[in-house]
Amino acid sequence: MNSSVLVIGLDGATWKVIDPLIKSNKLPFLAKLKKQNLSGISQSTLPPLTPSVWTSFLTGVNPGKHAIFGFLNYRKENQHFFTNADIKFEPITKQVKSYVSFGNLDGLIKIAGTQTQKITVDDLIASAKVKADKFKKFLAKNPETKLSFVLFKEVDVAQHLLWGTRQLADFYQQLDGIVDDVYSYYQNQTRKQKTFIIVSDHGFHKAAKVQFSIYPWLTKQLAQTHESRQLVWNIIHVVNKFLKDAGLDMGKVGFVKDRRNKFVDNLEKERTSGLAKDFGIRATFEGLYFYNSKISKTLLVNRLTKLKYEGKAVFEIVKPADKVYKGAFYDQGPDIVFMPSQDIHLNISPIETNIFSKYETQIPADHMSDINGIYMMNTQNEKLASLPTKISIVDFRPIISDLLGVSKPLGLDGVSPLTNYSLLDQKILQTKAILLTALNKYKEHLGIAFTGRKDSLVVMHMLRQVCQENKLNMPIILFIDHGQHFAQSYMFLKSIAKKWKLNIIWENTEIQRNETLAESKIRAIEDSVSKHSLVALVTAIRADEAPARKKETFFSDRKTHTRVHPILKFSEYDVWEYIKRFNLPYNPLYDFGYRSLEERKTTTKVGDYKKPERAGRDKQKEKVMQSLRKLGYF
Repeated sequence: MNSSVLVIGLDGATWKVIDPLIKSNKLPFLAKLKKQNLSGISQSTLPPLTPSVWTSFLTGVNPGKHAIFGFLNYRKENQHFFTNADIKFEPITKQVKSYVSFGNLDGLIKIAGTQTQKITVDDLIASAKVKADKFKKFLAKNPETKLSFVLFKEVDVAQHLLWGTRQLADFYQQLDGIVDDVYSYYQNQTRKQKTFIIVSDHGFHKAAKVQFSIYPWLTKQLAQTHESRQLVWNIIHVVNKFLKDAGLDMGKVGFVKDRRNKFVDNLEKERTSGLAKDFGIRATFEGLYFYNSKISKTLLVNRLTKLKYEGKAVFEIVKPADKVYKGAFYDQGPDIVFMPSQDIHLNISPIETNIFSKYETQIPADHMSDINGIYMMNTQNEKLASLPTKISIVDFRPIISDLLGVSKPLGLDGVSPLTNYSLLDQKILQTKAILLTALNKYKEHLGIAFTGRKDSLVVMHMLRQVCQENKLNMPIILFIDHGQHFAQSYMFLKSIAKKWKLNIIWENTEIQRNETLAESKIRAIEDSVSKHSLVALVTAIRADEAPARKKETFFSDRKTHTRVHPILKFSEYDVWEYIKRFNLPYNPLYDFGYRSLEERKTTTKVGDYKKPERAGRDKQKEKVMQSLRKLGYF
């Protein structure tokens, strides 16, 4: 595809500043761009920290998959700045051969905080011009460049230091001319189908006047927890005295005595630890990290959510990590993720003693509580006209991939309106045709093995559609239960059965003496086929899952029945595209790094999407898959 994309990153740019300047005719280029093209809000990651957000922009995934949660890696013994080596998901800049990057957009901006030294508008504009000139010189020598980035970090610095002043308007006005110059040069230099994107990583807001210091607040929570535990001990003491007076001394019972003594020892340790010095929690701007803390995370989430100052909530968002992040690395960031309201400044200094105090600062603006950045897009692709006015920062990766005609990797969180579903549509039609053939051919002697996993879910969804469209009865639905599934798998299976009104027959199987789990499943399958007089059984295997399945056919004869494999030609990518396209519910374990589910004791996470899908499965069973399939395994 003969296309190119230029991305201008305006770090921290916000409509709060741009719109008033457009109305006052200060920004002619941005005004024209917004009026004639697509524009809206680019929603940041949580929390809106530069390294995390730009990494999500480049990778198309949330921090739970790329593992960059802020500036510093607090999970390491020796905390350090995140670097490119820490990114766990391949960015688009590794995929596109011809690209140029300026302003560290392809890496991580390693800054400890906002610059406080005196910086003038002239300094910022001079810096921006240098970046623009470098880009133009590069493009002149490399006109076939497909993907270009120019990041103006100067916007973030200007807003931090010049918020609410005429100097900020002056800065934006001059920057408008620089961006116009870069755009014009780009349009004239390249002959490809061009797309020009302006995007920011987060918004901005006026600095708060009130400061909330979290460490003294945490100390108070631990003190209250200690008092509650002391109350429990007092109650135990009273009950013990009552029982002793009645002739029963529970202190003489070994188990109770040991527990009671341990309880008392822990109380003494808490009482003498100084509470604030060692409660096992690290407070950061992105949230709270727990290190063997005794305090309940749920308790803190509830208390922080309800926390108010002068009748207003202190935090706009407070959630446990598993409610914010998805992916194998969701637990490498903060355990509790929060974002303070714009009226509150979060202080993470451990030496502060007052919980609430006046916030005194020389920096008039901040961005820690504004996840709404901006986007503008000039493109010749008509399909992007359907782009909503609010999109996620992770959507840009798949959009750029589609614009450039490059493949999208498995595991993307972002979505693109340009996605071509024609190939998937063909596979869907093929699958439905196979299911309809099986339903008409085998009638009441057809069964389906249903596990509730992603592949099985897709087959069941299409099977229900085929039955409804053709007014046919659903086949017998079997779930082979060996008792080794994850608890979440059982819960999801029950919930989807209720939601979709599935009459699932649970076939329980126990491992017999000298029998492996796989062998017990094979026996259970054959027993179920015989028990329900089945002539054919629908399964959800795919040819790309394992070498032993590559030579399979849609209808495969066994000794006792025929196997029907309707999604045999689907890929793992196809399965997830189907699930996202039709918004299907799915087992939550897939959100936390599990790509293929089986027995809970032998299934592990696979955070690297370059590894095989079944890399987290029982390796011994995978080695003998061909032999197992000959015996009757799926």
